[in-house]
Amino acid sequence: MIGKQVGSYRIHTKIGEGGMGVVYRAEDVLLNRPVAIKVMSPAEAQQPDFKGRFLREAQVASSLNHPHIVQIYQLLEEDGSSFIVMEFVDGPSLHRRLKVAGKLPADEAIAIVRQVASALAAAHAQGLVHRDIKPGNIVFDRSGKAKLLDFGLAKWRLPPPGRVVYRTAENEIVMGTVDYTSPELALKKEVDARSDLFSLGIVFHQMLTATLPFPGSNSMEVLHLITRREKAVLDMPGVAADLETIVGRLLEKDPADRYQSADELLKDLDAARASLETGQPVLNPEPGKRRRVAKLALIAVAGLLGAFLILYYALIR
Repeated sequence: MIGKQVGSYRIHTKIGEGGMGVVYRAEDVLLNRPVAIKVMSPAEAQQPDFKGRFLREAQVASSLNHPHIVQIYQLLEEDGSSFIVMEFVDGPSLHRRLKVAGKLPADEAIAIVRQVASALAAAHAQGLVHRDIKPGNIVFDRSGKAKLLDFGLAKWRLPPPGRVVYRTAENEIVMGTVDYTSPELALKKEVDARSDLFSLGIVFHQMLTATLPFPGSNSMEVLHLITRREKAVLDMPGVAADLETIVGRLLEKDPADRYQSADELLKDLDAARASLETGQPVLNPEPGKRRRVAKLALIAVAGLLGAFLILYYALIR
């Protein structure tokens, strides 16, 4: 592909390889600007109905015009191959930054999560769920602005090297980057915007602590920790209370107990950022916790009422 011209794009160098194929840096010879071109792998192109669904989803994703989303410029087909032309971001990924730095300062981590959350809010408003939030899909331009990659494309990915295909008891296949998978995605349940927020919570935890909240010696152990009912036990020494509250709510196992939208998350991030200056926590315990307490209280009241009715009818007989 090096040196080949596809449409008005001259391909220069290979810059990466992922689930959808190979990514090249290219030049738009008409507009004189750098672009990235992703070439679908032959294996994916041969999947029944894959190309049609892939192109429809990419067309929807291309309608997203947001400062923190890598923009899709054009879809091309030539000589039986499909190409996605997108914005070229000349900067490192969050994965690379964390590999070098370990963890990030709290204010920097908040800024990154805020930018990604604003991108998710825009996408979710149009019914798009990313399904593959992870440090490798968050990249930075030269000014340090975070941008999210691959909207809607992860839905139909084949498992590339470094990923895991896990066969459940129902003989269904779970695909994805296991360390950042939500419980409902791992269990092949209905997935909505809250799944992305769970994955973002894992990324946030990693930025603040240099560790993953669901550590395991292998993918099976990680999946077990993510999918079991027990709430995650967070170990975040030195992290401000408000930030731990936010991470805890993002990592609720039940989607109903998480933030219900990226906009909700943004409000708490702004509050937490302000509280860092004063050192005084401002966020209340997460609603999920309050809902659980209220639910237990209702169960207790119902139990007492049932016992009272049994005793009452026993006495009047």
